[in-house]
Amino acid sequence: MSHILTPLKVERIKLFRRSNILFLLILAYLYLTPLSNFSLQTETIPNVLEFYTKLQIFLSPISLLAMALFFVNSIGNDFVEGSYRKLIAIGLSKKEYIAGKLLLTLLFSTLIFAMNLVLYFIYGITKLNASLPILLNNLTIAIVLNQILSLFAAGVFGFLIIAVLRNRTVGLVFFPFWLSIEFGFRLFGKHAENEVLTTFSPGNALFNLYNTLNFELIPLIIVITTAILFITIIYQSLKHRDEKGQQLQ
Repeated sequence: MSHILTPLKVERIKLFRRSNILFLLILAYLYLTPLSNFSLQTETIPNVLEFYTKLQIFLSPISLLAMALFFVNSIGNDFVEGSYRKLIAIGLSKKEYIAGKLLLTLLFSTLIFAMNLVLYFIYGITKLNASLPILLNNLTIAIVLNQILSLFAAGVFGFLIIAVLRNRTVGLVFFPFWLSIEFGFRLFGKHAENEVLTTFSPGNALFNLYNTLNFELIPLIIVITTAILFITIIYQSLKHRDEKGQQLQ
């Protein structure tokens, strides 16, 4: 080949597709609308730490869902438009394709974390009259890693669904439906001694780690194991379907 395709180069080319930009604008609208309601509650919050905790609990479902849906839509476009097949045909391996998506997922995870951090600073300064050093005191390395890892795993979850189902519409419908089921798990867990569903179900595991303020081994191991499992299934799904398609030919 006269040139070498790299995962990041491919993702950069496809990132600014019209459908991706439109989807990001829709997500921004969904993001900002509930925040106006949250801003009304800040006057009753007594201190910065409690404010930070409540803000993260409020933002985490929106952020995790946004990550999953964005990658369902973005990767779904590859299968709808046939660009996945074209990339494989011109020499991009499945491992390189997956690596490119994972790098993009990590990038978006970091960007969403940064956006949530900016919102924390804006609300803290304007609503609580807190100084920047005081606001920064609530941030720890554990919080940064927990939130970025949770967002990354949510994006991988979206990748998994579209890699297995190969249907963007079904994938976009799946996550709001699944979120309601896992919310039911959490409600059930409040009235039951057994918390298996709220600890190990994917969405609740991501929510738990996102809102963990310190290094806690159990939620960390669960999310890392879940992400590794999802990536393995993604690879095997793409490999199996391609091998099956070659046999049919």
